[in-house]
Amino acid sequence: MRVIPKTVIQMGEWSWACALADDNNFVLVAGVNKVAIAKIVFDKKTGKPESMKVIAKTIVKVGGWTWCADISSDGRFAVFGTDDDETLRLAEILRDPKNGEILGMEVRAENEIKVGFPTYSCEISSDNSFVVYGTGGADKKLRLASISENSKNKKLEFKEIPDSGFFTGGEVYACLIEQEQDLVIFGSSDYKMHGAKILRDAKTNTAIKLESLPALDIELDGQPYCMDFSRKNKLMLVGTESERIEVFDILEDASRNITGFKKRPDLDIKLDVPPSICDVSKDEELILIGSADGRVWLVKPICNSKTKRIKGFKIIPDSKIELGVRIVDGHISSDKTFAVITTANDAVTRIVDLTLAAPKEKKTTGPKYGVQTLESGVEQVIKAPSLLEYRKQQEMFLALEEVSQMLVVEADLNGVLTEIATKVGKAIGAKWVNFWDITPDKKGTYITAAYGMDQAFIDKTRSSPIPLGSAFIGRAIATGKPWGASNCQTSPKTFSPLMKGVVRLNVYGLLCIPTISQGEVLGGMCIYYQHPHPFSQFELRLTRIAANQAATAVKNIRTFNELKAEQQKNLSIIQSLNDGLIMYDLEDNVVFFNPKASQYIWLETKDVVGEKIDENFANKSVYHKNVYEIRKIAQK
Repeated sequence: MRVIPKTVIQMGEWSWACALADDNNFVLVAGVNKVAIAKIVFDKKTGKPESMKVIAKTIVKVGGWTWCADISSDGRFAVFGTDDDETLRLAEILRDPKNGEILGMEVRAENEIKVGFPTYSCEISSDNSFVVYGTGGADKKLRLASISENSKNKKLEFKEIPDSGFFTGGEVYACLIEQEQDLVIFGSSDYKMHGAKILRDAKTNTAIKLESLPALDIELDGQPYCMDFSRKNKLMLVGTESERIEVFDILEDASRNITGFKKRPDLDIKLDVPPSICDVSKDEELILIGSADGRVWLVKPICNSKTKRIKGFKIIPDSKIELGVRIVDGHISSDKTFAVITTANDAVTRIVDLTLAAPKEKKTTGPKYGVQTLESGVEQVIKAPSLLEYRKQQEMFLALEEVSQMLVVEADLNGVLTEIATKVGKAIGAKWVNFWDITPDKKGTYITAAYGMDQAFIDKTRSSPIPLGSAFIGRAIATGKPWGASNCQTSPKTFSPLMKGVVRLNVYGLLCIPTISQGEVLGGMCIYYQHPHPFSQFELRLTRIAANQAATAVKNIRTFNELKAEQQKNLSIIQSLNDGLIMYDLEDNVVFFNPKASQYIWLETKDVVGEKIDENFANKSVYHKNVYEIRKIAQK
């Protein structure tokens, strides 16, 4: 496998999707705020791709990043979803009526569906009559949109089907249509693979609704990034954050209807970083796998000669190439001679020749991508600190001392955490510092207090909590260990759907630490830098101490608030008693005088509470004497 140099196309910055036409003649490419069609030019002698060029008149302006894209099987139109304008579009591909050459791409306003949320996945049905798409944000739905042709002007009409979708429980990152059975298989951020039935109108046979099929739900070991299936081999392949392609048997009944999935850990394709693409060839004999650290492999299934069932997978020798940038999308051509691959940061789409051996790898030393945890090889700082570093360390120690003092002088939890975040942030020169709490269902996390951070970002995490186990903060809380990167814009561990926020906020260095008290993880603390920032052991350990002190504050204040709430509850019960109640301390001072006691004895609470019940008190009035006599009776 080798990149064909003249096929490299750059679309500016940040691309997350591409699509290859079924006839292998053109590719949909994307970059920030734009989408276009690139024509593939083939060598007349060899029939192999020779070059690829964007057709200028096909460039369409959009709002933000394009997260998903697909091309109709007849090559007549494309569908793609963008995030800033939260829109799913249908673009008609305009052709020369004489020779069929692509002339342009047209998006009409009526063919723009204002979803209102990011669309992370979409797929066109094989008959080109509808689109299934999955949303993120607070929506988290799988939805349907219809495609039809206007009988008068022959233009395509693209419309959302009202009430066609359902809430999935997680952001939908990948979806596939199993057309034969009218099924949709999709993966979402709730660590599950789900199934849905496509319901059709009895008269017109058009798709009208999606119905959840809980029987097809199955747990995943990580967030799903990509998926594909091999119907011939009865296998489902899902690339997840667990750093492998998880493999599942497709269970069928006698009529070949899919009834469920079964985990096959013995067949899992293990990697050392999260896989980001998994594309099965048309004949199901080849699999293209790409990873978040920029590597690409070709894998083929190995069959048992007797049972003809898959017994494993093998990487094809000399097929591995390193592109050095996060792989985000890729597709194998129908004839298996080439593949189209897109990388994120540089928004480059290129063609790789699958018939050539990969170039020899260059030897590298040291960590390649700068992902750091205390347990995974961060080098110890053994040299003496410079004067500047020494002063910085002193500032951090002073901040830590001030943090420890706050554990006993404050009772407002949000105020305490905000103050700790501020002191830590200023001491270490961070742009932002925030604290994260765990949702009541123990499945997500959200920001509860912050230093220097935009309120809109804080509110977004509250409306759409980050699932535990995903992103750096989710992993830190789930594992109880620090997670971070010296440059999270290039780190393969950065959770893809959060990359937009990372880039928009200009975040590079990021460290997330769990807040732990008495062995219990209560949440987490994150520190952000607007420049690449390798973390030293000193920083890691000191910030970990600060995080644990914050956890102690959280634990103490929560305990205090719980006791206070219990006290208020008991007080309310006592206040509502129909009997008069007077309470004394060991020195005969009144500590409580409820409303009924005031009503019966004709004394105000303020005239009694705090007073010592003795003869001096009794001599004040007949009412005071009554209290004195009641006390004497109680002492007998």
